[in-house]
Amino acid sequence: MARRTYRAEIEIDAPASKVWSILVDLDGYPAWNPFTTRMRSTLAIGAPMDMRVRMSRWHLTIAQRETVREVTAPEGERAGRLVWGATMPGVVAERVQTLTPLGPSRCRYLTEDTLEGPLERLVLALFGGSLDDGFAGVAEGLKRRAESR
Repeated sequence: MARRTYRAEIEIDAPASKVWSILVDLDGYPAWNPFTTRMRSTLAIGAPMDMRVRMSRWHLTIAQRETVREVTAPEGERAGRLVWGATMPGVVAERVQTLTPLGPSRCRYLTEDTLEGPLERLVLALFGGSLDDGFAGVAEGLKRRAESR
């Protein structure tokens, strides 16, 4: 079965707790996130995650509904994780965002989106470049937002 993971990783000069507060402030996404321009959810496990995702190379915005799977804030040296995903006809998607403390005022952000299923190759052909661009933009946007506040 076809499987692909899109990812971006960046170190941020801000405490993990500060970056986490930006990640879970869904209403604030349009101010810093060029890829996910709208987010709506209670962030309760099993709750819907309604979003609008911008496919840059197509100049197209897609509405998506996924389900919240994990919300674990970073604490001390323990990493935090924000996970959502969806099972759609022909493809299963899981988005994992991990925030790892690297000391009191620095952290590492990793975002990965794994797509698996018979339609994964079609998604790659249509949107692969936009997904690569999108995840890089999320990481850079989060870094700018956290370091400027």
